[in-house]
Amino acid sequence: MRTAHDSSQRYDPLLFGAVVNILSLTQREQGQFDTALKLHNDSIASLNGLFNKQVDYVNNSDVLHFLGSFQVEKCRTWIQTGQRLADAETNLGVAIQTWDRLYAAYPQVPMYRESQAAALQLRGQLRAQTDRPKEARADLEKSRQLLEDLIAHFGQIPDPHAELGRTCTELGRLDRAAKNDPGAKQWFSKAVEELKTAQKLSPAHARNAKSLDQAIAELGK
Repeated sequence: MRTAHDSSQRYDPLLFGAVVNILSLTQREQGQFDTALKLHNDSIASLNGLFNKQVDYVNNSDVLHFLGSFQVEKCRTWIQTGQRLADAETNLGVAIQTWDRLYAAYPQVPMYRESQAAALQLRGQLRAQTDRPKEARADLEKSRQLLEDLIAHFGQIPDPHAELGRTCTELGRLDRAAKNDPGAKQWFSKAVEELKTAQKLSPAHARNAKSLDQAIAELGK
């Protein structure tokens, strides 16, 4: 028989994974990439076990969402260090498809679509870095469309504005690389606008403040 104590602990592996994931991000910010990658692996392993066991009273959609998020952060570290880029692209594709299915099943949960759009943004950045601008633009345009649709329905949530700002920054960089300076400036202006909105809605968000500074710097070039 399942006790109340057993039920209260059913999400412990997910909570543990979330804490380890935060530690991995801290290590990455400090340039400790080997340690960050080990922590990424630990966070993912904690959820793989939960997913494979199919624990009673655990929402599998929660597991899939957080597993995708942890995988994306591992891919971000790989991309930042130039390691295993093909694996990063493959894993991002899996995460994108997972969030697409989750949002189709639960359209009332905006974080699924936002996470999908952020993963598309990161894959677009990867494809731009590996000299595939056409594929990069397709990913970034899809990210933009998903985020603009989210904002139309959930405009008071800051994160879609922030992700749209980052996606527009990447589109601006693509246009600049293609010698389309007027197009680049339009994207950077849009990025600044969206990131300012995100900052107004969530003033204490350090990553959004950093992204805003980057967009302003790009616009001033």
